[in-house]
Amino acid sequence: MINEYIREAVNELEVISQDEIKRMEYNARQKAIWDYNTLMEENFSRGILQGRADLLAKMAADGVPEEIIRKYM
Repeated sequence: MINEYIREAVNELEVISQDEIKRMEYNARQKAIWDYNTLMEENFSRGILQGRADLLAKMAADGVPEEIIRKYM
């Protein structure tokens, strides 16, 4: 495991020591990865909230008593 971290650090240092264009390309790729991951996390959270809202609405439409619905809000 430690070797993996060292290997990753060495790779990072190699990238940093490259010429400016390579460094800019690397940084652009990293930013794209971070942006993608952030977008996926946000969409996941929104999906959970929307699913919960849909379930509560369906419960209300099916006549589930309000006190039971409030337990799940």
